[in-house]
Amino acid sequence: MKIKTLKKQYFLKEYIMYKKQKEEGVMKKEMILTWLCLASLQAIAATQEVELKPTKIRGGGDL
Repeated sequence: MKIKTLKKQYFLKEYIMYKKQKEEGVMKKEMILTWLCLASLQAIAATQEVELKPTKIRGGGDL
């Protein structure tokens, strides 16, 4: 094989690996943010004693 072809193949492999790692990093960040949001919502619900499935709206009458 020619040296140019080998360099191109090597570059493409490196680029593909970089893209995969970058995508995985973004996915990990999104998962962490999602878990933090859920945890904070649960903490708010626990401290305010809010029902997650209310049967009535407070002050708004029956549903």
